Amino acid sequence: MKMTRLLAPFSALIAALALTACGGGGGSSGTAANSSSTTASPSTPASTPTPALASNQQLVIVTQNSFNNAPNVPMTSVTICVPNTTNCQTINNVLVDTGSSGLRLQASVLNSTFAALAPATATGGGSLAECAEFGSGYTWGSVRMLDVKLASETASNIPVQIAGDSVGPVPTSNCSGSQAMDTPSIMGANGILGIGTQAEDCSGCTSSTTGTPSYYSCTSSSTACTPVLTPTSSLVVNPVAHFATDNNGVALQLPAVATTAPAIFGTLTFGIGTQSNNQLGSAQIFTTQAGTHYFSSNLNGNSTPFTIIDSGTNNYFLPNTGLPVCASTSWLCPTVPWVIAGTLQGVSGTNASVSFDIVSEQTLHATGNWVQNSLGADSTPSTPLTATFGTGQLADLGLPFFFGRTVYTAIQGHSTPGGTGPYVAF
Repeated sequence: MKMTRLLAPFSALIAALALTACGGGGGSSGTAANSSSTTASPSTPASTPTPALASNQQLVIVTQNSFNNAPNVPMTSVTICVPNTTNCQTINNVLVDTGSSGLRLQASVLNSTFAALAPATATGGGSLAECAEFGSGYTWGSVRMLDVKLASETASNIPVQIAGDSVGPVPTSNCSGSQAMDTPSIMGANGILGIGTQAEDCSGCTSSTTGTPSYYSCTSSSTACTPVLTPTSSLVVNPVAHFATDNNGVALQLPAVATTAPAIFGTLTFGIGTQSNNQLGSAQIFTTQAGTHYFSSNLNGNSTPFTIIDSGTNNYFLPNTGLPVCASTSWLCPTVPWVIAGTLQGVSGTNASVSFDIVSEQTLHATGNWVQNSLGADSTPSTPLTATFGTGQLADLGLPFFFGRTVYTAIQGHSTPGGTGPYVAF
């Protein structure tokens, strides 16, 4: 199945770009001395409080995106190490994405040590590479084994995709998106930290080479890379599932935003019900489809079987709202704030009422702020998404849904006090 992210440019004149990929997006944003991030960490506005962090918590920053001027992009830092060594590098400005699984880093931000690391070996030999397709492009690059550190947690020797390296020629049969997301400016980040409901990005790739993402064997002498079946141990994985503890999911907490703000700071807490700071409490649980991140909803009378709560989408991405769109874009531009109301329903039958406002993108843009509550876009006419989900079948509740909430994401097959994942809860 496919997951959806939306990274839309901060402009009323540019349409929202839908990114879809198959798959099942320490404790500070400071830069290590040997970090090679291409953009410095955002500065901290004096009026915005920075939360105190426990050992299982990571700072998340939503502020000006220096890559592509998009609003509502939650960023954190990730430390990678040569396995079983202290030779490490911290990468800043990595997108926090609860709508995908797996860590993907841009090759251009790696220092010389990590750039020189050999890829993992594919089944039958050659370098293991992956193509992950998105609605507006694709990531193509090698899979390399790295230790990944987040807060005080470590995922040891796990597969990570390195996008934009020179592992081999792009397989045109599968990597057929509109453009290669092989630079930070195109991706809109130095990488994607996929921490969704799946433990790996493509469980079907162990038995089939025709899906997406898809894995390949590349050799230095080959003119084309060859599709290969890939064992689970070599699939790009959700790092959280490989922590020694606090490995059953995450909780992303962001403060409430009245309309807009220049910046906000939140926390990404690892584990669900494993420590005093990640208890579910009264959160309502919505089980998702096995192997995917989706459940269902009915919003403004529109029944959508593919609904996702997704921090890697920067707006509410909704079908058939009946609201006007800004000229030549998919941004929603109602003349007055408009309330979207309805219900969410988990696979197990749990229902909850929800409502949220949609405010004209032009109004939000005019504030000059980078955190924009009530930002919406129309998913109905998106051709790549229609081909995957059907017309009007996708509702993506992006980052604005997280404002003022703690949203939990439980990993499939992992036990929690609220039951076994996959589920989302808030």
